[in-house]
Amino acid sequence: MTFKKLKKISEPHFYCLFLDKFFPKTIRNILRKGAALASLVSFALSFDSLPLYFSKADGLFFFFIFIYLTLSFLEFFYQSMRDEGLRVRVRESIINKDKIIDYALSSILFVTNEIDVTLALFDSKIGAEILIRSGISPENFKNFIYSERPSIMASSLNFRDESANLLSYLDVIYDTDKAFQSFLSQNSVNKDEFMGTANWIMNTEDKKCRQGRFWSRENLGAMPSIGTSWSYGESADLGEYGVPFENVTNISLFDIENGYRDREVRALEVILERREEANAIIIDDDERVARDIVGRLLKKIKLGVTLPSIEHKNIIELDSNSLIASYKNKGEFEAELLKILNQSVSAGNIILYIRDLSGFLGSAKNLGVNLASLLSPYLASKNLQMIASATNADFHFFIETSPTLLEKFERIIPDSVGVEASVGVILEQIPSLEKQYGLVFSYPCILTLVSTADRFVTYGEMPGKALSLLTEVAPWAVERKIHIIRENDVNIFVSEKTGIVTGAIKEKEAEKIEHLEELLHKRVIGQDEAVNGIADAIRRSRSGIGNPKKPLASFLFIGPTGVGKTEVSKALAESFFGDEKKMIRFDMSEYNGPEAISQLIGDFTENRSGLLASRVRDNPYSILLLDEFEKAAPDVLDLFLQILDEGIFTDALGKQVGCRNLIIIATSNAGSSLIWDTIKSGKSLMNSKDSIVNSIIKDKIFRPELLNRFDGVIFFHPLQNKELENIARLELQKLGRRLKEQNIELVINEEIINFLVEKGSDPEFGGRSINRAIQNQIENIISRKIVSGQAKPGSKIEIKKEELL
Repeated sequence: MTFKKLKKISEPHFYCLFLDKFFPKTIRNILRKGAALASLVSFALSFDSLPLYFSKADGLFFFFIFIYLTLSFLEFFYQSMRDEGLRVRVRESIINKDKIIDYALSSILFVTNEIDVTLALFDSKIGAEILIRSGISPENFKNFIYSERPSIMASSLNFRDESANLLSYLDVIYDTDKAFQSFLSQNSVNKDEFMGTANWIMNTEDKKCRQGRFWSRENLGAMPSIGTSWSYGESADLGEYGVPFENVTNISLFDIENGYRDREVRALEVILERREEANAIIIDDDERVARDIVGRLLKKIKLGVTLPSIEHKNIIELDSNSLIASYKNKGEFEAELLKILNQSVSAGNIILYIRDLSGFLGSAKNLGVNLASLLSPYLASKNLQMIASATNADFHFFIETSPTLLEKFERIIPDSVGVEASVGVILEQIPSLEKQYGLVFSYPCILTLVSTADRFVTYGEMPGKALSLLTEVAPWAVERKIHIIRENDVNIFVSEKTGIVTGAIKEKEAEKIEHLEELLHKRVIGQDEAVNGIADAIRRSRSGIGNPKKPLASFLFIGPTGVGKTEVSKALAESFFGDEKKMIRFDMSEYNGPEAISQLIGDFTENRSGLLASRVRDNPYSILLLDEFEKAAPDVLDLFLQILDEGIFTDALGKQVGCRNLIIIATSNAGSSLIWDTIKSGKSLMNSKDSIVNSIIKDKIFRPELLNRFDGVIFFHPLQNKELENIARLELQKLGRRLKEQNIELVINEEIINFLVEKGSDPEFGGRSINRAIQNQIENIISRKIVSGQAKPGSKIEIKKEELL
């Protein structure tokens, strides 16, 4: 299809676009409302004259009513032309469904200069909004559009379909205009983001058109009829403890056409359609998921597009907390609750929603009330339907153990939602949030927000994690006077929140990552293989090419005691997370018994979360150091096999724990004797690595599938004298910094270094022997000098060889 044919198809919209250009809708509305008001005033004034006398007021009345009716009919004509090709939920004969045209595209074609379609596109109101929503500043686009570039003529465009909308039009322009492609790329906007932005705007325009057609079958069908409401009884007592669901959840934000939670809503409809025991319980750890499903069902009821048996129903949320708080006496509570339930049954059009049913059961139990027995006959009623919510753990602990309740409720377990589906949920919330804070969200920033929420927010599930991040980023942007929130703004916010740098690598960070080996070597002496392997893995993770469904990085450090395995871990915590204290440390020798797994993940029977689960939740962005990993129980090793593979595990209470923002380091002394033998024989440790690993597998210390889950198995060699000298100097410098706080200077000489190396040359304990020698020898001498008064503030301390003998 050619450009001329496309314009021909869009001609019905040109009438209203022409009208808008020379007689804007805003002015028409003002004049129409003014004429209506003037006609009412003149009509009231006409009663001052005799009944049969035609006064000036009467003339004015007919004049203004004529203007009002003329403008009204003009508006009806305008709207009918604008609605050509409109996508509607309910079929209408006045809508030509065979002619698929798009008003947003027509508004662009109406002003298009056929010599330069790219310029004309973004000169239009829709095009300008696409640029802003893509995160591109008008200044950047102005510089591009008026630069030396080849213009694209309309005659060169060919469209694949006989019908076209904004998306297909932009797709052709994007593929044709290579200069525009390059411009978008320079502004970090790819084709998917550009087309996603256009789709968002197109859907928004369609929604506005549908809402403006107050006479449509869809909008008229959503209005409740008087006769229907009269056919039901009253439920006055619910007014105190029951709140209409739409009063606590803004269902106007929900888009029931985007496919989100369709399966769950349909399942809920089918359950509520039953003649008896039409009750559902939605099981999810995030109560917002249940509220979202119920809200979407209510939106369908209000629009009149649900099943006939639940049309005209009202969903009422029972405020169980207020009900419990109001009655401390068992008898009074039971009487009030029965009164509420009886009123709901009498009304006949009530769907009762109880959030946290297990909490309600527990609170009632504290009053001595068997709530399950009270509810049971009403749950079987034909005139009352009930929806409840519960977490996974509470359902299994409280409800599953109650056969009375379990047989009355049909379970709905919502599907887990990924990044793509979460984008639509976020887009639903954007209009109200922008209105509240006076912000503009770009589409790339929304994509980044959803993906970073999935990656870096460790609590909850999607899309709840993304919604939480959205509500936090809005006031953050207002505080920093950011009007248009772009992708980089979200990355900065997430970095401030988590301490992990996200987004594009800046120059300062790039230099740090590029020279990560040097940073690590400031604290770690020798062990080049370990340092190089760790630095490579960190660079892969930060560059974004690593697997986002696994921990940031994972290593198994194998080597003798005291060769720097723990020190490397501390140095990595300081370099990557900014603080060596960002470390969760477990001595795995303490987790080798039958109760080990329950210590780590918790115990369901005791309603207790485990140490690993709670510490990871408290420190989601840190190093997880697992000392003496080989001593852990087999089922504990199986747990970490899952963590290394999937980046998550489930605690005993059924809640997921995210480990994807951890760097996991396991240390082991396995194979230390083989490492010693290799070094003594003068062989290369790197060349002998495979044989040592095979020996570890053969001795059944670690299974091959567990070793393969680590990003790297790093070997640490025993320390040589030169490395011990550097360690001694490094540790003495630390001691010197502590003395400097007392204004005392420590002089480090070769005599002390040689003494420490001699004392610290212990193959069994490695560098730790030097630390012990410093503590037992050097620090003891210095402390005696300070106590005796020989070393005073402002003095120097230099220890001679004879003092060390």
